[in-house]
Amino acid sequence: LAGVLRLRGRPEEAVVAYRRAAQCEPPTPAIRDATVGALIDAGAIDEARTEAERLIREHPDFVPGHNTLADLRWEYGPGPGSDEDPLQPFIAAADAAPRNHELQLGLIGFLLEARRWTDALDRLQALRRAVEHPAL
Repeated sequence: LAGVLRLRGRPEEAVVAYRRAAQCEPPTPAIRDATVGALIDAGAIDEARTEAERLIREHPDFVPGHNTLADLRWEYGPGPGSDEDPLQPFIAAADAAPRNHELQLGLIGFLLEARRWTDALDRLQALRRAVEHPAL
């Protein structure tokens, strides 16, 4: 229901529906990430940022959560009074888990989207040295 409400342009109602669902059973990281998206759609940027930060703190390997937080920080800034690199939490997570190839590729993809070509290429080359895979 929450996803349909969000797609229909009713983000405030979607947030309520996601939260009701979370009361029935513990929400998965994907549901929590979708709730953050609905909060963004509803214009609740500070609350979305707080929830996204909590999500990646609790699920540091959840790549979509890192993408959501990076998108949020890239679009709206890292938060009031902060001049930190908007991608810093994503970079820190990737640096802390160098063997998590999904996380590394997620960061590389975001760096490419952000037009940070050198950073993306450096990380891709490091990943290629660590992993033998024809796609790399």
